[in-house]
Amino acid sequence: MSLEDTGTQKKVMSPSLIAKLEQPKPKKNNLTPSFVMAMQRVQNVPELADMLAARGELGMERYGMYLQPDNGRDPFIDALQEGLDMITYLSQATTEILMKGGNQEDIDKIEKAIYMVADITMFLLEKVQEDDSNCG
Repeated sequence: MSLEDTGTQKKVMSPSLIAKLEQPKPKKNNLTPSFVMAMQRVQNVPELADMLAARGELGMERYGMYLQPDNGRDPFIDALQEGLDMITYLSQATTEILMKGGNQEDIDKIEKAIYMVADITMFLLEKVQEDDSNCG
C-alpha cells in the first residue's frame, strides 16, 4: 500500500515489519491507568471489569507500573500485534478441539471470533500505516 502526497509517493511500513516491530519500554506518567478507563467502558459486564483489574495489577507486579496513555508506545501497534496473537491462539484452540473430537458449535463460534479479530486487526494496520505515512 502506498499513499500519494501532492503527487509524490510516500513509503508505508510493510505489514510484516509492523508485525515484528519492537517498541520502547513504556514511560511512567501521572495519567489514569489504561485498565481503569477500560473498566469504565465495560462496567455493565462485571466479569470483564474484574479481569481487567486483575490484568492491571499483574502489569504492576511484572513491570512496576500500570499501562498508561501517552507512554511513548504506539497503542495501535500494540493492539495489532495482540490481534495477531489472538488469531493464532484461537486457531490453536480450533485445532485442539478438532483433535479431541469437540463440538462443531464451539468451532463455529471460534471461527467467527477469528474473523472479527481479523477485521479489527486490519483496521489497526490501516491506522498504523496511516500514522507512519504522516511521519515520513
